[in-house]
Amino acid sequence: MGRGRWALVAAGLLFASSMAVSGSSPAVGDVGRSGAARTASGTTIDRLEDRFLTRRPDVGPTWVADVGGLTTSQRLMVRTLQGIVNRSSARLYLRDPGDAGAQRWLDEYQQQGLVTVVGSTDLSGVLDRFAAEATGYVLATEAEPWTLDVAATVATAEGGIVATPAEVSMLEARGLTLLDDVRGRWSDAATAYADVVAAYRSKLPYGGIAVLRPTDTLFDFTTQQGILTVFARPSSPEWPVVSGLIAGSTPGRAVYGYISDTGEEEGVAVATLSAAGLFLVPTDTTRNLSFHVAVGAGRQRTPATSPSVADVAPCRPDQVNVVVGISDGDNLNVPVSHYSRSDRWRSPRRGQLPLGWSMGPSAAVLVPSIWDAYAREATPNDELVAMIGFGYAAPALLPDPVAFYRDSFELMDELGMRTFWSLGGGLESPAASGWDQLDEAAGDGVPDGVLVGYGNGNGTGAVYASPAGRPAFSSGTAYADGPAELVAQVRDLQAREPGDRPVVAFLSASQWTNPVTDLIDALAPLEAEGVRFLTPAEATACAPPPEVAPPVVRTPGTCLPDAAGEQSGLVLISDAVAAEIERVPTPEGWSLAVDAPASVPAGATIERELTMSFDGGALARSLLEDRARPIIEAGYGADLAATAWIELDVDHLVLRVPVADGTAAAGAPEVVSGPATAGWSADGDHAVLEVALDAVSADSREPGPPVEVVVRWSVQPAYRPTSWTVPVVEGPASYDLRVALGVDLLGLAVSGEVRAPWSCEPRSEVLAATEVGAATSTPQPSPATTSPSTIPTTSVPPSGPPTTGTADPGGPPPPTTTPVAPPGSASGGVRAASPAMPRAGSARYTG
Repeated sequence: MGRGRWALVAAGLLFASSMAVSGSSPAVGDVGRSGAARTASGTTIDRLEDRFLTRRPDVGPTWVADVGGLTTSQRLMVRTLQGIVNRSSARLYLRDPGDAGAQRWLDEYQQQGLVTVVGSTDLSGVLDRFAAEATGYVLATEAEPWTLDVAATVATAEGGIVATPAEVSMLEARGLTLLDDVRGRWSDAATAYADVVAAYRSKLPYGGIAVLRPTDTLFDFTTQQGILTVFARPSSPEWPVVSGLIAGSTPGRAVYGYISDTGEEEGVAVATLSAAGLFLVPTDTTRNLSFHVAVGAGRQRTPATSPSVADVAPCRPDQVNVVVGISDGDNLNVPVSHYSRSDRWRSPRRGQLPLGWSMGPSAAVLVPSIWDAYAREATPNDELVAMIGFGYAAPALLPDPVAFYRDSFELMDELGMRTFWSLGGGLESPAASGWDQLDEAAGDGVPDGVLVGYGNGNGTGAVYASPAGRPAFSSGTAYADGPAELVAQVRDLQAREPGDRPVVAFLSASQWTNPVTDLIDALAPLEAEGVRFLTPAEATACAPPPEVAPPVVRTPGTCLPDAAGEQSGLVLISDAVAAEIERVPTPEGWSLAVDAPASVPAGATIERELTMSFDGGALARSLLEDRARPIIEAGYGADLAATAWIELDVDHLVLRVPVADGTAAAGAPEVVSGPATAGWSADGDHAVLEVALDAVSADSREPGPPVEVVVRWSVQPAYRPTSWTVPVVEGPASYDLRVALGVDLLGLAVSGEVRAPWSCEPRSEVLAATEVGAATSTPQPSPATTSPSTIPTTSVPPSGPPTTGTADPGGPPPPTTTPVAPPGSASGGVRAASPAMPRAGSARYTG
């Protein structure tokens, strides 16, 4: 079961925003908490327990039944019966051949004196002993798969079990009668689920919901706890209805089971839950949870022992330092079953190589004695790392991300966990927006360090720090990488120069493709070559202090926002856009050419022609290829990056050309061609040609032709006794810009955007130069054709570019002209230059 990239969770907001959230908080029914055993496990665990459970039974004399060889419908029947039996006290344990942890935990419980097994039996024996505890059966059919989930909901509310016609005779032989027949009522799943949820949500005690296939194994727990059951996937036709039913759950409650079959579906579904204030506990393949939840629940949890970091030597760039983390521990079946295999946690080789073992902190709530066993068994080379939080959610989309992080970190602290492993969700770079929320929630406490992501396949990853200084390590592995690929990545790091690799490389090792025995066989020999393997806590301790980023400044020919942008669209994307465009200067995107005479005699007017070409499509494509796609690929993989696109909307674009020392504006500028207006403005007492373009839009997916504007204008040079040169240089430019970044997900375009005012630093090169001849005699002023100019001819604006003109030696004044009202004024000219607005702090994304 893979994990969707965090960029993909963005898509769920589209679904969540269009869903009608309906339903009321469920009332406590006869499967409520009354009579349930309360725990004395820990302050945070006790406080969070109601988000997960409606009851916590004690443990009674236990019967063990093998379910190997049963049909799908028989397994569903016996699991719903197990849930009924284990409501009052946990007494029925099912042993499934596919569950590597089934016998292990039964043995562990008996050794700890927590469970007494009184006998073993089969399906017939289970029915003989326990069928009378059910009120009856609800009849469904595998020919209409949705009826099995519907029957599970009805049976849970009525105290019965699920059956198909094949089981009726064995149930009626033991005195059970029909409670309801849900066959043939609905032609599709969406209608069936909507009707049943409307009828039964208020009758069930748990405010959350479960998403289960009829072949999944959690029905004992949903029956025990009183949980609605539905099934859908984001790509299925019933998803729009079912996602609304899911989102209608009580906020702050768990969604059990699983919600996707692909990474894209996972992103959509997790975002849907998060936007509704819910969280996922992956449990679709978890077995016997109605039993595990009871065992040892009244005892104080055993805290994990963090690896000692007091004597950890600093990590140096000239050494290859590596952290390996085993992924997917938030899936409860991983610690319950998969880690129990002899080539995973139970391998005799475990402890020979430092490893981080991911585990959802919810394990301490839902499988308390299993958590205790891992905490006890960990060696100094095994660190239990908190995966995602107390549940699987997209923090950036939750109604209160800080509260989610705070509860997760308090639970971590109570359990002795020091390192947090996030899938991303706004933590993919030091400037990502999620860090402020994480740091606020953590304060001076845990987490000490953060692992970020499951990797993108480029093999390097990065090391950075949160604004509060928490070390963070992003992974460069691909999700499917096995031991051979991980070794190849370490070899690549060895071959690089120290400055070309992270000081600590984090390798995410998928639980599904990395048996620990094989992993140690492959990686441990590298220690003899000088590779240093560390636990995540050791990496956090050895990481160098974060570097202070230099201030971001405009360089010639580049632009930056003048103020914090106004964001819209999906926050996960718009935050990234805002951060990047503030962190990295963006090229102007236009070219300027000036045609001017090489020389003119003294007293002659200099006529010039400026050609500006703005290729918005080329700018959008370059930003996409050079900045957007690498960022998306680094965080979320090449497949998503390949779908990315950028839109630009440029408005109020004003180009400026200052008049050089010793010259004056002459006549009104003329727009020869192109969508623009032109005129004179004043920057202080200095004349400036301003060219204002009409609004321009560009899309990297459908780039249009460049916009070209040609403007003619004239200046009158002063008389001087020696020849001199009049240059043309670019002045500051400004515009309003909308930057939208989007990706295509499940056929939908998902985007976020930022609008902000921008300013550009002019290029320093001279665009054209005209030599003015020396005056041979004292000239007389030419007859004025306009009123005298009010713009002095010799000043240089304090913020303007340097010119190559020389100071006027004090000869007779040149002819003068009247300044033309700037476009945008009452006379239709360009706006006068205005003081620059303060620019927001440094961050990241493309403009």
